[in-house]
Amino acid sequence: MIDAFYSIVDVNERFNRLVFDPLYAHSLDLTVKSSSNYISSINNQMLDEVCEKVLPRIYHQINKLAVEPHSIERLLFTTGYPQLDSLSFINFQKETFYQYLTEPLAISIFNHPTASCVSSALTRLEIHIDTFDDCLYLLDGRFECLTTLIVNIRKIFVSKSNIDNTKKLTKLKYFSLISICYTIFYEKQIIPLLHRMTNLEELTLLRSILRVDCSYVDDVHIYDEILIHMPR
Repeated sequence: MIDAFYSIVDVNERFNRLVFDPLYAHSLDLTVKSSSNYISSINNQMLDEVCEKVLPRIYHQINKLAVEPHSIERLLFTTGYPQLDSLSFINFQKETFYQYLTEPLAISIFNHPTASCVSSALTRLEIHIDTFDDCLYLLDGRFECLTTLIVNIRKIFVSKSNIDNTKKLTKLKYFSLISICYTIFYEKQIIPLLHRMTNLEELTLLRSILRVDCSYVDDVHIYDEILIHMPR
């Protein structure tokens, strides 16, 4: 979709009005999804077109951005995004992802003069991660204004880090956790994390769990362990 859409840039004035219309320009997704839902990178020619002809005209309007490893450095070097409040990382390896969160190179994406990437603007983050520890790192305070977090976790094991899993996450309003691999650490890992979200308004859980004391999760458990801790 993106390659077809931005290929009409500068064809004529009418097409330009369509491409740069604020209705569309606020969201930029630099990934390509196939009919089988496989996500890949845009080609180099199209990336050049976007960075050279499109971003200089719409960077100040973008509040939602989806990037993958092939395009992120070009985006970081091209411009800052002063209105950005939603960021999606697609197909990142864990080491690469944390590199862009912590290195000064990432500063330009938020256009902040800080020494590390601690965003005071980002309110929504959608990401695929490897372990539950990665999720805890995201909630260690580096995204202080985060209100929406959507995570797809490959595996949930007992935490091997010393990350604090007790500090309240008062600003988080929407949380989605998806993990299709079975875990036996539902009570030890997921439930304590949910208890930190004292102002949560919407929760989505899609996970496969194994329990020793019970073979299922019923409505009583959901109420006692989850719903009772959410605001009425």
